[in-house]
Amino acid sequence: SEDLFIKHTVSISDYLPSVYHADLLISTVDAPLPEPCVLIHPFPQKQDFAAIQTQIKKIRQKKERDLVSKTFLSYFNRDFFLRSTQYDSHALIRQMCAQVIGQQYATEDFTQRVLLRETMADTAFGAVAMPHALSFSTLKSFLSVAICDPPILWGHSAKKFQLVILIGTNSKERRTFSRIMDLLIEVVSDAANVAELERCENYDAFIDRFFSMLLED
Repeated sequence: SEDLFIKHTVSISDYLPSVYHADLLISTVDAPLPEPCVLIHPFPQKQDFAAIQTQIKKIRQKKERDLVSKTFLSYFNRDFFLRSTQYDSHALIRQMCAQVIGQQYATEDFTQRVLLRETMADTAFGAVAMPHALSFSTLKSFLSVAICDPPILWGHSAKKFQLVILIGTNSKERRTFSRIMDLLIEVVSDAANVAELERCENYDAFIDRFFSMLLED
């Protein structure tokens, strides 16, 4: 159907990777060929089509993740990473909001809008606190990260958190940022991932570890 576009059909003796570039090779000859490659019967069987479909799915997922990972980095900022010694969640929110406001990612009323959201319900998610405003109205979308040492009580819950991610969304970037959030949640939903991220001492270590988690199969 629309899953596959055949760019070239060549003899194995004429095949050169530098000339015939493709995302996937399908061969009836068992020979050393660049990956990804699917070896099929000269008269394709049901299992051959299943193997091709599996590879197509993997390639699509990798392409999507590679694209999203490049976009993802644009929402982080080296200045929006801190290791905090705050003992009060509201004080931490004010500190993190002041950073993004100072860098002109949000307007002056952003802090109050985030604090208002906190009074309505805790923004804790699993092992992570993710404060945010109700509206999609920041000047730029961003992710700001704080690792708390010692862990901090969050909202009305009796649970303490080390990893806090402040989220800001611009309405024009809502669709793209929604996909970014899906992947973020996918990573931090795993308590083992969160525990590893909490041990990161600086921005570079955090980004490296986060992206390795993001791109894991």
